[in-house]
Amino acid sequence: NFFEPLGMSHSGFLGEVKDKPDWAESLTYDSFTAGEDSPGLTKGAGDIASNASDMEKWMIGLSTGKVISMDSYREMTTNDSTDTSKGYGYGMFVSFYGGVGHSGFIGKYTAIDYINEEKGYNLFVSGNNNYMGIESLPSELLGDLIK
Repeated sequence: NFFEPLGMSHSGFLGEVKDKPDWAESLTYDSFTAGEDSPGLTKGAGDIASNASDMEKWMIGLSTGKVISMDSYREMTTNDSTDTSKGYGYGMFVSFYGGVGHSGFIGKYTAIDYINEEKGYNLFVSGNNNYMGIESLPSELLGDLIK
């Protein structure tokens, strides 16, 4: 429903890609600790593997109405938070230098995505060295890119 229509040929569920030799060894069930990182048991988080090229396709598809309608995307990226210190829509933070994004972690794996439609920027960063520092990446990277 998503991967093929968006041309995401290097994305899939861990069970589908774990034995493919062109995928990183760390992206296998064996690298997960039962209870801590069990794929499929964390509300969907941690069960899909992808690469940067496919993440670019995902972010473009999401922000151009190919994944969800543009009305739904606008709701997702409009601040609906009662906490005035943090702008948050339906799944996306809306306070990163005029763009939107989301960060997350599971076990030692971390990722953040950022979309700035006005500037034409998409940024995806991931790591496998715990959660330390990933939240500061948008400020450091985007500050240099956008200013």
